[in-house]
Amino acid sequence: MASPMRSLLTDLSRYVRCFHVFLAKSTEHQTMKQFVEQQLPGLLASTGSGKSAFNILSVGGGAGP
Repeated sequence: MASPMRSLLTDLSRYVRCFHVFLAKSTEHQTMKQFVEQQLPGLLASTGSGKSAFNILSVGGGAGP
């Protein structure tokens, strides 16, 4: 049975409108921005111990199949 909801992937302008509604209603992006600007630098500095490179392994960080 087909889903009654239309896919956002087939209509870019609708996707953009929906994404803007999401941004207006959600604090996710603002929260992540605050974390990256305020918390992450201190965490990286304390974890990196003065190293010039910091390797990161991401598990489940992408869309994946």
